[in-house]
Formats: sequence, C-alpha cells, structure tokens
Amino acid sequence: MPLPGLSDRRTQAWAAQGLGGVVLAAVLALLASTLMDNLARLNLTPGFEFLLRPAGMRMGESVLPFEPTDSFAWAILAAAVNTIRVSAAAIVLATVLGVAVGVMRLGSNPLLRSITSAYVELFRNTPLLLQILFWSAILLKLPPIRDAISLHDWAFLSNRGLRLPAITLQGGFGIEYPVRRLLGYQGGITLTPEFCALLLGLVAYHGTFIAEIVRGGILAVPRGQWEAWGPPGGRPHGAILRRIVLPQALRVILPSMTTQYVGILKNSSLAIAIGYPDLFWAVSTAINVTGHAIEGVAALMAGYLVLTLGMSGAMGLWYARMLRRGAR
Repeated sequence: MPLPGLSDRRTQAWAAQGLGGVVLAAVLALLASTLMDNLARLNLTPGFEFLLRPAGMRMGESVLPFEPTDSFAWAILAAAVNTIRVSAAAIVLATVLGVAVGVMRLGSNPLLRSITSAYVELFRNTPLLLQILFWSAILLKLPPIRDAISLHDWAFLSNRGLRLPAITLQGGFGIEYPVRRLLGYQGGITLTPEFCALLLGLVAYHGTFIAEIVRGGILAVPRGQWEAWGPPGGRPHGAILRRIVLPQALRVILPSMTTQYVGILKNSSLAIAIGYPDLFWAVSTAINVTGHAIEGVAALMAGYLVLTLGMSGAMGLWYARMLRRGAR
C-alpha cells in the first residue's frame, strides 16, 4: 500500500516533467523556425548536397590522392585519413615515451629522475597549442634543402621537412633510401614540417600524462610482487618489471591510457593553427566556401565522434579481454 501523499508527489513530479518537456519542445521549435527563416534570407537550402560539389581547393599533403576537382566529401575523407595518420603515430610514440619516462622516474639514478621530472613538469603545464607553434617555428628555421642536416646519409632534415627511407614492395620487400639531388631528393618519403610539428607537440604533451599514468600504475602494484621473485642479485630488476609488474599495472593503466588516446585524436584538431590539412581544416574550409555552417559542424562532430568512439571501443575490448585472461 503506497504511503499517504506519495501518489500526489509522483503526480506532481510527472506533471512538472511533462510541462518541462512541452516548454523544451516549444523552445526547440522556435529555434528551428528562426533558423529556417535566417537560412531562407541568405538563400541557403539546408542539407548535405554541398558535399558533392567540387571542392576547388588544394591539400598540401594527403595519403589519399586528391585534386581540386574532387568533391568536398572526398576532401573530408582524405583529411580524416590525415588525422588518423598523425594520431596513430602520436599514440605509438607517446606511449613509448611515456612508458620510458614513467619507469625512469621510479629509477635509482637521481640524474635521470631529475631530468624526467623536469620534462613532465615543463610540458604538462604548458598549453599544447603553444608547444605546437614552438615546434613549427623551430622546424621552419632549419636550413634549406641544399644545406639539409644529414642523419648518417639515410635521413635528411631541412625546412621542407624530414626525408626518411621508404618501404617498397615492388619486386619483393625492400627499403628505398633518399638520395640528395641539386633541387631536392629522390626516393624515400617526406614528413612535412606541419606534420612533424603537430606530431612533436602531441607526443611531448601527452607523453607527460602517460608517464604519470604508468608511474602510478607501477606504484599501485604491491611491493611484495617485487620481493617475491628471488633474493637481491637473482632475477634482474628489468626482467621483474617487464614480466611481473607491468602486466599487473596494466589493469590500472589502461582505462586512463584510453582517455589520453582519445585526447590525442581530439587535440589533433589544433593542426589548423599551423596549416596541416586535417579533418577540422577540411570541414572549416568547406564551411567558409559553401556557407553551410550547421551541416558542416554536424559533419565535423560526427567525424570526431566516430574516431573517438572507435578508439574507446577498441581499448575497451582489449581491457575486457585482459580481465578475462587474468580471471582464468
């Protein structure tokens, strides 16, 4: 039997929620009507048909082939691949850097601890956009191609970017090394200054957070796990860390690492500040040319949502699999 007055309170709560829903629907209808009137005044027809128009713009670099006569949809897809490319590279390098720095911060060498601590405090507390602009300014001040810095004659660094060996599959697996010519290089692949600046910024910034995540995960492993593997002078310290401690620390590390990986995907949109043609750049250009701001922003949100949810889902599956294996 319901308590006295309980039904009345429920009725009042339902009535209040219903009234709130009606008011919200009315506000949304008013906003939609105002939007349609403004679009009609600007001679803009809402819809995504503008994506099929020729883009008429050039893309400085693209993994997928792109020409100005291609559609905006293809331009956005090519730029999205650029975003995935730089984000994937940043995730791998930031993970390697973060794990190394996190482990060194727990080491017995005071010099390494001081250097890694200074790195973490400096880059973690500096805005990422400022770091990207800093790396971009340094790369653009490098020598021209004719005076490029040679790295053992297999890579060259100049104000045009970093020239690296390329993997070739024609006639079997092989490596094509770049060769310096009078006006440039022959062979290999080039990482543009914009790509390198964005990559350096993402790696240096997110590497600090990953280092702290790794350090915290290692500290979360009971000390007895270190001591249970033999007396001092027995099993090497590095082997215990690699085979015993880090696998256990992964349970603590992985959820926070997922947040950093998603952050790398989202923060890659800062590439627009240095002219790297990523997803944000392509959609912004389409909006400026066509005037379809609402549809463009919706497409941009959907694009980043797909990328971030894909990353979160993949990491979630890995984490669940790891927990199942640990439970056996």
